[in-house]
Amino acid sequence: MINIYKDEIKKSLNQLRLKLIFPDILFFIVSLLLLGMFTRITGLANIAPEALETGLESYVAANFGSLVGSLFVFVLVAFFIGAGLKAFKLKMIIEAMKGKEFNMWKAFQDSHKFYWRVIGLKILSLVILLIGFVAAIIIYLLLRNLFEVLAMVLAVLLLIYIVLALLLKEAALFQKNLNAADAIKNSFKTFSKNRMLVFGLLVIVLIVNFAAAILEGLFPESTGAMGIIISTVFLLIVLLISAWGNLFTFNVYQRITKKTPRKIKRAKKKTTKRRKK
Repeated sequence: MINIYKDEIKKSLNQLRLKLIFPDILFFIVSLLLLGMFTRITGLANIAPEALETGLESYVAANFGSLVGSLFVFVLVAFFIGAGLKAFKLKMIIEAMKGKEFNMWKAFQDSHKFYWRVIGLKILSLVILLIGFVAAIIIYLLLRNLFEVLAMVLAVLLLIYIVLALLLKEAALFQKNLNAADAIKNSFKTFSKNRMLVFGLLVIVLIVNFAAAILEGLFPESTGAMGIIISTVFLLIVLLISAWGNLFTFNVYQRITKKTPRKIKRAKKKTTKRRKK
């Protein structure tokens, strides 16, 4: 198992390209533009910074309905734009896995066929997580009177299990060319056969992200041009780690799903040899 991690980490680093962070940067820019539009439409941009503490609460109370409506539209637009850019990024991940340079515009065009599937995947994943969360609360409420620590542990383990089972859904969607429901089924099935491997995959990705967060914390806060430079550098590092995490996950998924067909082929060969004898 350790050899799998070593091989796929090395492979993922070799496949990493700077242009893989382009969809994330684009989404960051779009989010800022949408946020600016939201503050202008709702009138929040007109509130003076010094009056935010005193005037914000009364403004929200007086315009609660319009603020909620505008926020809902803002989140909805961001969701649909984000889904398109997510499909674009993951299609680029697939192209990067081939180990060759690829055309971004071609990858963007090819990602269109995954757009609605990515939306479906996001919605189904959210529903499953909500069901798991409700189930975890029910387990905790039923068992807390008997043994509260055990109830808490079981509830947390259930949530962790669901997160791990959903970890390979995007890899299944793009590598197997499945629909959203089948991608989630495949993710659950693959996880059930490779529990420790998938758990180790998540741990490695989390450790890398945690190390990057610690590294950022070691730098003192600075203002002006230096502060902007440091923030930009760490933003690029975070986005590159995100792209590497996708590559690592996709490569591990590709490796573990290739095992089964080989075993089946070997079994078929043995049966044919027996028949000949």
